[in-house]
Amino acid sequence: NTLSAFGNDSTYVERQMAYIETALQSSTGNKMTLQAYNGLPIDEVALEELLAILPTKFDPDFQIVELLRLLFYSDGQYDDAILPVLDQIPMWLNDGDVTRNYWTENHMIMWMGTEWLLHEHYDRPIDSTLYPRLKHYLEVKLEHGFYEFFSSVYFPYTLSGLLNLYEFTEDPELKELAMQVAQKLLMDILKPTTDLGVYFPAAGRNYPEKYNSAYGQNHSSVIYLLTGLGEVPTRATHAGAFLATSSLPVDAVINSWTPHLDTEVQV
Repeated sequence: NTLSAFGNDSTYVERQMAYIETALQSSTGNKMTLQAYNGLPIDEVALEELLAILPTKFDPDFQIVELLRLLFYSDGQYDDAILPVLDQIPMWLNDGDVTRNYWTENHMIMWMGTEWLLHEHYDRPIDSTLYPRLKHYLEVKLEHGFYEFFSSVYFPYTLSGLLNLYEFTEDPELKELAMQVAQKLLMDILKPTTDLGVYFPAAGRNYPEKYNSAYGQNHSSVIYLLTGLGEVPTRATHAGAFLATSSLPVDAVINSWTPHLDTEVQV
């Protein structure tokens, strides 16, 4: 398999592979990118329905980052369906635009990373500010951390933007920065994770429903993949599908977890 070629611990790679297999057999969950990753046909009716709503959606970047993985894993099979729709959507703030959300931490990296990758791979025109904006974002996170700190709602989407950039950019500097920032984010996530695989931190930007159930959440898949702790996921979540198909080096992340932690975190 391709995952084992990237040097991560074999137990972690086995969890990635098992997660993909289980998720593909489930009748629910975010399976589209997993299907493309495994060379399987996707539900084209569902794809058409998704593409129809994207241009007027407030937060289409949540789905666009998944569509990027679909484009890159499917060897051009869905380019004709997806790219014309993405061409209709501005990837950054425009004068008078009140349709979309670009301005919180998770949205910033999904939008900027997407625009950069479309530029690299499909020659989408960009303005002169994109590269310095994107590089600055990554450098700030690496040096100062995340203002959506420990957010079980939003860190999974920040992670997906980072993993797309790490996986697919052709720029060595951006790739290295995206790798380091993704690793930093995941180490943060393991700090308040218990030996039951439960994640209940005080957080910047969160919602009560993430605390109403200890398992089965978007972030739970990430914690399980990294640690093997907690309930075994039975379906793919957004972030789980990203990490399960990622070549990001995570040995140092996994080894950073400890069952006993007494520390002060300041952002």
